[in-house]
Amino acid sequence: MEPLEEALVDFSSIPAPRHAVVLLIDTLRADALAEAHTPTIDALRQGGVSPTLHWSAGTWTVPSVVSLFLGMPIRQHGWDEPSGHLGRYPPLPDSPTLAGVLSDAGFESHGLYANPYLAEELGFDRGFDQWRRSADKSIPRQFASLVEEHFNGEKRQFVYLHLLGPHSPLRPSEAARIRWGVDPSWFEERFGLEIGVAKRNRRPGAREAYAAAYRAVIEDTDLLVAAILDALGEHREDTLVLLTSDHGELLGEHNIAGHGTHVWEPLTRVPLILNVPGGRPALPERVGGAEIPHLLTS
Repeated sequence: MEPLEEALVDFSSIPAPRHAVVLLIDTLRADALAEAHTPTIDALRQGGVSPTLHWSAGTWTVPSVVSLFLGMPIRQHGWDEPSGHLGRYPPLPDSPTLAGVLSDAGFESHGLYANPYLAEELGFDRGFDQWRRSADKSIPRQFASLVEEHFNGEKRQFVYLHLLGPHSPLRPSEAARIRWGVDPSWFEERFGLEIGVAKRNRRPGAREAYAAAYRAVIEDTDLLVAAILDALGEHREDTLVLLTSDHGELLGEHNIAGHGTHVWEPLTRVPLILNVPGGRPALPERVGGAEIPHLLTS
């Protein structure tokens, strides 16, 4: 990960936080987050800073996370394979990773992730002391154990948490489903409401139901974010928290549903919130997903 010629953010007037947490919510488009009821994420934003525009490095998980870990746009690192080829992907380029750079600086690094693509043996775990697949509902509890075990030690801690969030298939809580007026019949399949239902659009109201369920799951995910922040306890006061996403989702715009092969704004405009205890560092108005490692290592 090559340093930028000029730091993206100036931390000189703010005491350096001891720990850092990157919380990535998969498939989270910025405009849908603004429409959903997310008091925890809203409070995180109000206490932090966000660029006017943040765009993802890619339009599906793996190339975006490669950029996030290497600090390079896709055109530079060259990892641009099609989705759906589990077990047949090339490894990450042989370059320094965010976790590796932080480990060299004295951090312990941990990763908990719910997206199965990150279980591929491509090198995502490079630089991490712990790299473990989990599930959204389990991650807050596992993170709490990690905090209790590691955050009181001598070493500083870096944690990467990757929630699936509103990624297909969708199965919102009953409370969120009712708030968004989604009929329960849409969730009768074993795994819930699949994006394929919205893609095919054969049943009347399919895309409208998917779009509403998508926002309902965002609200459920906000509760997970609350549990994660609560798990920090007293360490919340000395922990930098960065919240973002790897890509968005088309919900019927341009007569398309899903993600992976297009570059329209609902796919590429995602949230970025930098919350630093003790102050609000200035951010550039525009920040790309490949620049996130440089925010953390400025």
